[in-house]
Amino acid sequence: MHEVLLVEKTDEPDGALISIGPDGGVLKRRLLLPLTFTRKVLLGSTKLEMTLQCELFDERYEARRVNVQAPEGFVSTRDLTQLGIPRVIRSIASDLVPDFAVWTALGMRGSPLIEELRQDHIYLAQMYWLHNAVHGKPRIELAEALGISKSTSNVLLRRIEETIPLPRENSAKP
Repeated sequence: MHEVLLVEKTDEPDGALISIGPDGGVLKRRLLLPLTFTRKVLLGSTKLEMTLQCELFDERYEARRVNVQAPEGFVSTRDLTQLGIPRVIRSIASDLVPDFAVWTALGMRGSPLIEELRQDHIYLAQMYWLHNAVHGKPRIELAEALGISKSTSNVLLRRIEETIPLPRENSAKP
């Protein structure tokens, strides 16, 4: 996998912000994500340049267009197989999503409302929705935020899903 070295905005503006997941909870915030985005990314020791255009589709960002160029020489098939587009999307997300840190384990631990957030199923569902949308690992993020095991996280998510719908991890409809 190529390391993401640099992410740049392009001249193409991000799409309109749309709300995904549940609203409200302790923070009384909506999780807002741009419908589309385009970024130029510099990858790995080969310095490959990738322009990635993504769209929020079925609660998850999917690549609409990918353009890869090598500054010198050519783009090898090995380079193409190691692009790691989901990982690139995750790298872009922290600057792309307004208040991204609020819905991360680190953001939760830094909040003065940590005890309320630990019990707030809406906030935990929003955290799950965000990390699913950006090809993260929502179950693991939730487990780390709460300091619990992945199996305990699974039990908690089943309880949350009784009242709040959650997207399915790694599911995108063709």
